[in-house]
Amino acid sequence: MLDSDVTNGRPLTVYVLVMPDDTRPQVFKTFGSKEMEARIGSLGAGSVVYYDANSFLLRVQSGEFEKLKAAGEEKGVSFRPNPGAT
Repeated sequence: MLDSDVTNGRPLTVYVLVMPDDTRPQVFKTFGSKEMEARIGSLGAGSVVYYDANSFLLRVQSGEFEKLKAAGEEKGVSFRPNPGAT
């Protein structure tokens, strides 16, 4: 999602975790925040998170993604790029 405001020359971005059971999506202002990490960790072993980034926004730094991925994997949650992503 993209906000209309700009900070330091970058549009404000939010990260959305869409749940598979059609419950309310979880929205985070910071990628890899403790809140995001806790929510992903609570998904349960065997869960899969598909990462789908918009091509017109700056990508999340590789180190940030790898840190969140490792935290999820400790709880049995795997990460994959969205198969439909471009």
